[in-house]
Amino acid sequence: MSASRFEKAVEIVLQHEGGFVHHARDPGGATKFGITRETLSRVRGRPVTIEDVRELTRAEALAIYRWLYWDAVRVVGPVTLEAAWQAEPADTIRRLTRARLGFLGRLATWPVFGRGWRRRVLAVEQGALRLASSPPPHSRSV
Repeated sequence: MSASRFEKAVEIVLQHEGGFVHHARDPGGATKFGITRETLSRVRGRPVTIEDVRELTRAEALAIYRWLYWDAVRVVGPVTLEAAWQAEPADTIRRLTRARLGFLGRLATWPVFGRGWRRRVLAVEQGALRLASSPPPHSRSV
């Protein structure tokens, strides 16, 4: 069975959002698989500890990515979805990359984390471009 678009996309992200990190200068605080303590608290419906973040499983992280970032796209309307289908994928990916780097570059923590963020964003862009050029799925599902 071939991997779904979601599975392929999340694997690209997880190549760069790996293990547990708790950097003193990172305002996001404790993070694992790119899931912050705040996000995990929101998903679980209660405050979580740093240890809870450390113990986050890959399976739960994948469920969070699917629910908050993949399935959430379905809240947009038919006009937006049609525009997305008509857009040139590579151009859209590059524009999103520029916007993301622009946003990150304006953060006060850019001098501390900027080099790594830039490397990660550009690597994710390359993965997204490869994914966008792969054969389309059989249906137009998001």
